[in-house]
Amino acid sequence: MSCPCAGSAATEAQLAFAERYQDLYDGAALYFAFEGFDAASMLLAGIDSGARSRPALLQWLGDAEFEGLSKTISFDADGEVVGGPVFINRIVNGEFETVAKVSDGQVTPVG
Repeated sequence: MSCPCAGSAATEAQLAFAERYQDLYDGAALYFAFEGFDAASMLLAGIDSGARSRPALLQWLGDAEFEGLSKTISFDADGEVVGGPVFINRIVNGEFETVAKVSDGQVTPVG
């Protein structure tokens, strides 16, 4: 199954997030958890930078390149997410497991 979202923890930061999530919520991080965390973290980073109004935050988002848990996030002139990898996942014992990342036509095994 392919998806622009990370299906399972593969990096040190993702593993730490998944562990904290498990401890806080007594369950595994749900699909798209990394992306949801990245979205909230990016907005908070914009606010922390001084972007305190909607126009200022939109400007900040348009100029930003944010290193998230799932990928590096930036936006084009229309506000669409630029590029980013697609993850290849398989289901093992009822759970998603990321096995590869496809970026710029290159397939990189994960895990």
